[in-house]
Formats: sequence, C-alpha cells, structure tokens
Amino acid sequence: VLLAIMPALAIILYSGLEERRRSIEGARQNTLLLTHAMAESQQEFSRSVRQMLATLALLPQVQRMEREQCRQILGAMLEQHPDYLNIALTDRHGIVQVAGRSLRIIDLADRKHVRAAMEGEVFSVGEYIMSRTGSGTPAFAFAHPVYDPDKQLRGVLTAAIRLADFANFYDVSNLPEKSFVAVTDHQGIRLFYHPPLKGTNAIGQPIKKSSWEKAHLAGKPGIFSGRGSDGVRRIFAFEPVRFEPEAPPYMYVWTGIPEAHVLAPANAHLRRNLLLLVAAAVLAFFITMLIAKKTLISPIES
Repeated sequence: VLLAIMPALAIILYSGLEERRRSIEGARQNTLLLTHAMAESQQEFSRSVRQMLATLALLPQVQRMEREQCRQILGAMLEQHPDYLNIALTDRHGIVQVAGRSLRIIDLADRKHVRAAMEGEVFSVGEYIMSRTGSGTPAFAFAHPVYDPDKQLRGVLTAAIRLADFANFYDVSNLPEKSFVAVTDHQGIRLFYHPPLKGTNAIGQPIKKSSWEKAHLAGKPGIFSGRGSDGVRRIFAFEPVRFEPEAPPYMYVWTGIPEAHVLAPANAHLRRNLLLLVAAAVLAFFITMLIAKKTLISPIES
C-alpha cells in the first residue's frame, strides 16, 4: 500500500510545485504590465505639461514678460489645472518675474529643472523638491525655455505638481492587500507611495539601497523578489521613465505584490490534495488490514 501511494504523492507534489511556479510567473507578468501602464501614464502627463508650457511660451505677453498680464494668464491656468502647485516665469538667470501664486523666495536658479532648461534650452524634468510657496509642500517640477522673437533665450516657465496628487494618475483600487505602487525620482528619492506608510516608506526619503541599485543598474524594466522596507516579502517590478528614448531616466515607477497573496491559491490546492491523499491512504490501510485479517490472519490463527 505504501509503494502504491508513493507515485500519487510524487505527482501531487510535482503538480503543486508546478502550479506555484505558474502562479509566480503569472504574477510577475501582471506586475510588469501594471508597472508599464503606470510609466505610460506618467509619460503622458509629462507630455501634457510640456504642451501646456510650450503653448504659454509662445504667447507675446509671456515673451515680453508683461507681469500683470502674465499673472492673469498663469492664474487662469492654475484655476483650470488644480493639480498644479504653481506656475512661474523666470528671467534667463532663474529669477522669478511673475507667478500664478506668489513665491516667498524668487530665485529658482538652483533648481535642477530650471538649470537644465536654461543650459540645454529644452523642456526639462526636475526631481524631488520642497516647494517655495511658503507651505513647504513636497513637489515635482518641470521647466520650459521661453524665447523672444529673435530666438534668443528670454526666460524659463516652470510648473510644479503636488506629490500627494500623484495618486490621481493611477488606479490602485484592485491591488491585493499589502501591495503598493510607488514613484521615485532619478536619485531614488521616494516621490509617491500608496497606500502611505510614514513609518517605513516616508515621502522624500531614499528607498531601500538594494532595490535602488537593481533598478539604477538595470536601465530598463525589471522584476525581482525580496523584502521591502516594511519587512514584507514581495514581487517587485520597476520601469524607468524617460522623456526621450535615449535620455537618462528622470523617474522610476514601482509595483510590489506580496508573495503570500500570489502563492495562496496554489498552497491551498496543494494542502487540499495532500489531505485527500492522506485520507485515501488511511482508508486504504483500513481496508487492507480488514481484508488481510479475514483472508490471512484469521485462517492462520484457526
């Protein structure tokens, strides 16, 4: 009876392990697809920001830096786009001339996005910053150069978005429990994490060093398994976000799915099959002993 049960046990164990492997592979693919969708959404938003700033940069009032009219235009844009923290116009040295909302500090020349727009004279994307609107709000910014009619650099238009509003870009309602989506800047500084965990995943702090090294060195979408900053073992997927195909990443998007959630169905099936096998083995032993007693033991004892 034991020898007869062993092949069935081997088949059940093999099938269970194969189902676990298929579950993990399916989860990896789904996680990669979700991460790619987030990266596409972020790229689309960046394109919309560039289009808006490029349109503003063509206005004669902006090119001439007519402050009162620019203030009205930028203020109207902020009313139409409540996600933006502020829109400002600087001169060619990074000194703010006018903004949709007043700035406490008017020198933005030290900001990465402003420097890149002035030096490269192209649309540029920034990094994690604390806004200078007086509230110290965590933000992410963009910049676009402004030219005069003679194609000479006149100044820079900047737009900043609240990091808290990143949640509006992604649908995270269907994620399993203890899953997350996150965004980091080009240095691995956390810009967004949902659901928020201030104790271990605070905004504005660097992500786990080992995770950042994997993403930074890969230079392309990837996936790996490991423990997060909160100690939960997950399947992690990441994808760098670039504005141009050959440009360095300005942002990374992340997704994490708990391994326990992925393996739960396969483990349940394996436990069920093993319990059925044990029940069948006990029943087989019972029947075998009953037959053996009647056909062998009882006659021999008689």
